[in-house]
Amino acid sequence: MPTYKVESFTDPELFRGRLHYVLACEQCGETLWVVLTPNGTAGMSAEEAKSLCPNAAEALTCHERACSALKG
Repeated sequence: MPTYKVESFTDPELFRGRLHYVLACEQCGETLWVVLTPNGTAGMSAEEAKSLCPNAAEALTCHERACSALKG
């Protein structure tokens, strides 16, 4: 199963250059959700990520089934 991390992200087009934090898959790098606060967390299971960001539960469940890094 993939693991997840919170990392910083800046995109001038989307966030007017302001720093935001995203929940991303550590295996394939896909960004799954924007989170409000930095947590510096890495190596989270899907359940840990869901508890950090409950609104991302559906995206995480779908990603668990479709992560391209795990299909190899």
